[in-house]
Amino acid sequence: DLNRVEAQIAQEYPATEKGFGAEVSSLKDYMVGSSSAALWSAFAAVVLLLLLAIANIAGLTLAQLQSRERELAIRSALGGSRGQVVATVMREMALLAAAGAAAGGALAWAGVRAAANLAPGTLPRMAELQFSWLGWLFAVGVSALAAVGFGLVPAWAATRPRLAQLLASLNAGAPGGKRRMQRGLVVGQLALTVLLLASAGLLLRSYYNLSHVQGGFDTSNVFTFHVSASWNENRGPLAAMQKQLVDKLQAAPGVVAAGFTNFLPASDATLRYQVQFQGLNGPGAKGTYSLGVRQVTPGYLNALHVPILAGSNCPATLPPNNATTAKALVNQSFVDTYLHGDSMVGRGYRLPQDDPKTPWADIIGVVGNVREDNFATPAAPYIYVCMGAGWWPDPDYVVRTAGDPAALMAGLRAIVDQAAPGRAVFGLDRLSTVLDAGLQQPRLNARLLAMFAGFALLLAAVGLYSLISLVVA
Repeated sequence: DLNRVEAQIAQEYPATEKGFGAEVSSLKDYMVGSSSAALWSAFAAVVLLLLLAIANIAGLTLAQLQSRERELAIRSALGGSRGQVVATVMREMALLAAAGAAAGGALAWAGVRAAANLAPGTLPRMAELQFSWLGWLFAVGVSALAAVGFGLVPAWAATRPRLAQLLASLNAGAPGGKRRMQRGLVVGQLALTVLLLASAGLLLRSYYNLSHVQGGFDTSNVFTFHVSASWNENRGPLAAMQKQLVDKLQAAPGVVAAGFTNFLPASDATLRYQVQFQGLNGPGAKGTYSLGVRQVTPGYLNALHVPILAGSNCPATLPPNNATTAKALVNQSFVDTYLHGDSMVGRGYRLPQDDPKTPWADIIGVVGNVREDNFATPAAPYIYVCMGAGWWPDPDYVVRTAGDPAALMAGLRAIVDQAAPGRAVFGLDRLSTVLDAGLQQPRLNARLLAMFAGFALLLAAVGLYSLISLVVA
């Protein structure tokens, strides 16, 4: 239905709305869908830890009951029923489970508060994270069932009604069946621990690789910010303001380069268009190529140290919205993918929705590959359209300084007031900090699984210690 509406709008406003469609998704998927894999991974790690704790409970119960077999046998010989003897053991297990639930609840309450304060923004709605009593009661119930249920198995086995044989064999050492059961539990613990450790290692390696990937640009001594503006403003005064602001930034002491773009690199902000190139027949309808699009100024490419591999950078000034003087560059990925090394400089380009009589705009250069989508995605074919001042109302400004930009960032308000008095400055931060936000999710995943793997290793060590202690005794 939305596509039908879009088609009607395109008929009414063909100059601006032609060729657009609708994409529909649920609000829930839009807000939290990307985090589902991380949450399920964390839940799987919790289940593995529960299995490890169960194995530990059974193993430690075996070790404890083996040292108490004479006591349990005598209780039975003196008239205690099997149920009474097992109930004695289960009462002890219930006390341990209650103590564990209380300690676990306190740790969970503190952990939830710490997670909400120390890792804001790593998951959707993280600021709303609260300790849930229902969740704690569920955890208590599962843990109590595990403790009692898996403590019951060895207790029932230890009170089997073969008293004479049991009393006679107590001095002969631990029965082979129990020894095998204990060893099997420890083997299972170690296997689960290796699984968690291996998974944590892979996630940590993935995070390390992501944080050290070469994005094709340099963020050192670069900061970014926005200046408020709206799309319905008069573009003439807006263009004059943007040009004056860039000029004042470039004239500021210590500034190496300054410019702006419609979207920062590696920000998951992607616009894709079908583009025609003069003399080339692409795979799309009307011979088009599907390309990511960025609007940039020459100062922006200079500020990020994006290399010009062929041709030239964008002109210093461009009139806004003038197709006859439009210029653009393509990246090396486009050349490698579609031209196999042939030259692109000097070819013309245009969008298929443009009037066929529209003159071809010029490709004036080729730039190095930049990971425009995100750090996890290799550089895709992109076209960099040279953006005139005023074309994008509130672009991302980027400024490179010769040294630490902290002083210039502190005085930025005064510079902006000279060119744009009364406008708000927002989003001011180092570019490295802004882009690092995109790594929060993989960093959280790696830390969570590493923490679970550490607990698993501790539990497995306890289980192994209990077995060796029993064998040595």
